Amino acid sequence: MSRSTRTSRSAPHRAARSRGAAGSPAGVGVARNILRLLAATVAAAGFATVTLASAASAAPASTTAPATAPAPATTTGSAATPLLPSQDPFYTYSGTTPLADIAPGTVLKSRSVQAVVSSASNPVTAEQLLYRTTDQLGQPTVTVTTVLVPGHATATPELVGYLSFYDALGSQCDPSYTLQGGNPGAANQGLAQEEDALIGAYLGQGFIVTVPDFEGEHLAWTAGHLAGYATLDALRATESYLNLPATTMAGLSGYSGGSIAADWASELAPSYAPALNLVGVAAGGIPVDEAHNLDYINGSPVWSGIIPATLVGEARAFHVDLTPYLSAYGAQLASQVADQCISQFNGAYPGLTVQQLLKPRYQALLKQPVFAAMVNAQLMGRAPGHPTGPLFMAVGDSDGVGDGVMVTGDVEGLAHQYCRQGVPVDLAVYQGENHSQAAVSFEPAAIAFLKARFAGSPFQSSCASIPVGNALTAVPTGQGYWQAAKDGGVFSFGDAAFSGSMAGRHLNAPVVGMAVTPDGGGYWEVAADGGVFSFGDAAFYGSMAGRHLNAPVVGMAATPDGKGYWLVAQDGGVFAFGDAGFFGSMGGKPLNAPVAGLAATGDGQGYWLVGRDGGVFAFGDAGFHGSMAGVALNAPVVGLAPTAGGGGYWEVAADGGVFAFGDAAFYGSMGGKPLAAPVVGLAPTADGGGYWLAGADGGTF
Repeated sequence: MSRSTRTSRSAPHRAARSRGAAGSPAGVGVARNILRLLAATVAAAGFATVTLASAASAAPASTTAPATAPAPATTTGSAATPLLPSQDPFYTYSGTTPLADIAPGTVLKSRSVQAVVSSASNPVTAEQLLYRTTDQLGQPTVTVTTVLVPGHATATPELVGYLSFYDALGSQCDPSYTLQGGNPGAANQGLAQEEDALIGAYLGQGFIVTVPDFEGEHLAWTAGHLAGYATLDALRATESYLNLPATTMAGLSGYSGGSIAADWASELAPSYAPALNLVGVAAGGIPVDEAHNLDYINGSPVWSGIIPATLVGEARAFHVDLTPYLSAYGAQLASQVADQCISQFNGAYPGLTVQQLLKPRYQALLKQPVFAAMVNAQLMGRAPGHPTGPLFMAVGDSDGVGDGVMVTGDVEGLAHQYCRQGVPVDLAVYQGENHSQAAVSFEPAAIAFLKARFAGSPFQSSCASIPVGNALTAVPTGQGYWQAAKDGGVFSFGDAAFSGSMAGRHLNAPVVGMAVTPDGGGYWEVAADGGVFSFGDAAFYGSMAGRHLNAPVVGMAATPDGKGYWLVAQDGGVFAFGDAGFFGSMGGKPLNAPVAGLAATGDGQGYWLVGRDGGVFAFGDAGFHGSMAGVALNAPVVGLAPTAGGGGYWEVAADGGVFAFGDAAFYGSMGGKPLAAPVVGLAPTADGGGYWLAGADGGTF
């Protein structure tokens, strides 16, 4: 397929385009001028306008549901202002048969409504279906899809699932509501009109279009499995309701929020809905790895506004109570966005960080097991099996990292992974285009892609030129750990990923410590001469190698965002690199015993040093909670680790003795027990509910 926005197929698929005006912050990636741009692009491509079928011709021959469910109730929608979905009884299943006993995709209710499509001069009749689907956690649930049938459909039915970028926590933006002319509010009206134009373009091709409310009845925005299941079941419900043959060709298209539904549907289809004849999926502006997206937009002047909304949406999907984790400000913002849509909260909180939303003890968000588990469940490419393809994938690249919200390397990494699995993929990277501008490039290309799939045209994969992209790895959930040896060897256990080591390489001094990046995708090793070695997604920010030291380095700690680190020397000297702040040290001050290690506070605004006599020195916002200084010890202290909120810490001695202070709980120790080798460190679980001790011989307790 040829497109003027593309480079030669012999090169990686990064399209060269002028940068253009900056996109509006209102809406996930769709600028306010998209209607004008799309209209011009669609017209230039020869895409037709639409005439929809009359109510009589649009109605199915039969409205009888499969025998596994009660027959669907049929009603006629009112021409008056529609009820909000949250107030409309149509959206609620009231049958006596338990949902668990009804097959996914079964139509439970149906009604005719007057739909407003911008390419049609008058409201037209559409059908809305309440159908059974599956939620994020695998439980039965329901949602609604809106079915539009063109007046001049293709000879052989061709079905498109149009997946909206409605990005909503309030039902006023549900496609089933706005397509009826429902008012989503002034801030969101432009996006609803833009989607009307896109739906009209698909109808103009003669495609039957089904538009599901794939976030479900509880508006669980960004929930991947839920969106994928709801999308596939919308296709099944539409085919059943319209009495379409099982061989009906179906395709999907979604951008930004809609790409979540598109990609997850493609991954889940082989196992969840294998009977569907899914001939192509187009997904653009794809949030592949939430951990990477969060790091990219944290503190952004515009896109940071989606952080609280994402937390709320996913908490709904995973049934997580955010209350214990949120700061007062976080609770305030969560309440504010709880019934809003993208154009209201995006750009509303310039420079917002996720740390501002959380209590101090939880500010290292991805180190909290509940959030790590949610982020891992959202990581694309992890569903059993893989898509069957063909796939058209696209993303902008406005700053060398991404399009302002989506990470280009992540999309490349996912496309490369699919290619290695044998999935035919065509990837377009729109160089110089932000998320809004890339939407304008993607939409007509997606229509052309699906048109070609329905026509049976040969698919031209670009797998040979797709870069490897970013590594897509799960966030550690506290179910694993690393050990580093003096020779630089690294040993990973549980869900801890191995990213490389210094084993077998020349070292000027032995390795004395390591620190891990926030997402667990990399780590640093530090040697006694202050040399730092980075692996995986750990970046190098500097070292003390080759510089004069008054005493050898004995340890290191990373900042919460992984963009810096501290080194500590045996004389208490502290050296800060990257975004690590210097808050003081014991360098040049008298010590009763050498310093054994350093640990940072959860917000990175302070740290503790611990001496081999158990003395503790607190700097910055690190609180002093007690120490073993002046107490007789059977063996020297070798390390310190704080609790999740920094309200306490543990000290560990070489004989395996553990000493708890502040809110740190004592869970046991190896003190007084025979050891094959001295203990050299302690690491707590992410939630502080336990800890590991590491021996010099690699033993773990």
